[in-house]
Amino acid sequence: MTFLREKPHATAHDGDPWDRFVMSSPGGDIVQTEAWGCSKRALGFEVSLVSARAAGSIVGGAQIVIRRFGPLGGIGYVARGPLVSDDHPEHTELVLAEIERFARDQGVRHLIVQPARTTGVLSEALADRRYKPSPVAVAPTATVLIDLSASLDTLLAQMSRSRRRNIRHSDRLGLDVRTASREHIGAFHELHTATAQRQRFSALSRAYLEHQWDALHHRGWLKLFLAYDKDRPVAGTWVTTFGDTVTERIQGWTAEDRTVPANVSCLWHAIQWAKTQGFRYYDLGGIHRSYAELGLKRGSMPDEFHRSPDAFKIRFGGEVVLLPTPSELTFNPIVGACGRALLRCMTGRKSWQNLIHRMRSK
Repeated sequence: MTFLREKPHATAHDGDPWDRFVMSSPGGDIVQTEAWGCSKRALGFEVSLVSARAAGSIVGGAQIVIRRFGPLGGIGYVARGPLVSDDHPEHTELVLAEIERFARDQGVRHLIVQPARTTGVLSEALADRRYKPSPVAVAPTATVLIDLSASLDTLLAQMSRSRRRNIRHSDRLGLDVRTASREHIGAFHELHTATAQRQRFSALSRAYLEHQWDALHHRGWLKLFLAYDKDRPVAGTWVTTFGDTVTERIQGWTAEDRTVPANVSCLWHAIQWAKTQGFRYYDLGGIHRSYAELGLKRGSMPDEFHRSPDAFKIRFGGEVVLLPTPSELTFNPIVGACGRALLRCMTGRKSWQNLIHRMRSK
């Protein structure tokens, strides 16, 4: 097995060997593709690829994203990876060892790894290599997954009563949901910014949305839907497509008139589109793990849940799914103890939460 270290191509294309490997791998996710890496660099992250080859073919590896933090040094992360074609324990160990060597060479002090959904061998290997649970989730640790093999009537029946009422109301209002193009990114960005101000998170820049569009749309991996009320855009849904799944990434809604459920109408249209295009699942883009665990236990939800974006998603029905949690490795044991303590202190700060929002695959 030989290893190759490289920067992702400035412009990803259909012939990229690594992206083909990700598509064919169990648990392969769009956030591990070179095309995704191209868009992350627009947010100021460094992106590199470590791939393992045998007999000239890629058999494993990971895309690593690095952010520099002055005295803290670099923090590197692997979201939904690494990937190994045969899930063989020995091969997984070799790939992890090479990723760690690369991270050290790049001045990374903390390495965060959050496995793909289907890689049990990797979780065991991380524990064997003394990775510790990390407070920094670089991908959702829980989500709501809608099985699109069901009929539309069944999908509606699985929703909450209020959600079905919203959909019927939007139909009566005649809201028009359209597939948008690149020239509509500005309108969507205004909706996204309005949502960020209401929900108190840092909005993504219009430039980043344009970078992601240019990296993904020509491959059929990105769609934008806009809902119009009398020719005025009032809601938008930004989704990615990969394998058999459509994943909601970003939503925007003016909320100027709360009697017009434009956000519900837009998302329901995206779900219907995904079904007609033959996708198997619609992933609602992640929810807080604590709410997911309570929901699976049929526990009583706290008051703040009912006003949260997570409640909005859960009311669309679907299965609540727990996903792998992150692990971290600190290369300098002395600095590591201080670094881990500082990371845990920072996790409660708004600036850090905004950074995690940017790291987490938007």
